[in-house]
Amino acid sequence: MSKYIVDILVLLLRKACEEGEDIALIDLIANTPNEVKRFCLKNFEDFLDLPPRVFFAKIMNSKKWSKYFKLAAERFYEELIKEV
Repeated sequence: MSKYIVDILVLLLRKACEEGEDIALIDLIANTPNEVKRFCLKNFEDFLDLPPRVFFAKIMNSKKWSKYFKLAAERFYEELIKEV
């Protein structure tokens, strides 16, 4: 399960990087696979109206989500470094 969560968070980090920070999380997940949408709608319902940067800040400081976000951020960072 944890790999699945990390995969979703990496996908959201990628999309936020591509789409920008001026949209709500609900708009960010609009064009994701249905399983990702369902997961986000179920687990992040309190954050759907927030911009991605605020969503990430909240889960980064959450006891429930911080360990997953840390792993996702590390993987995303490694991807970015490879692109440079």
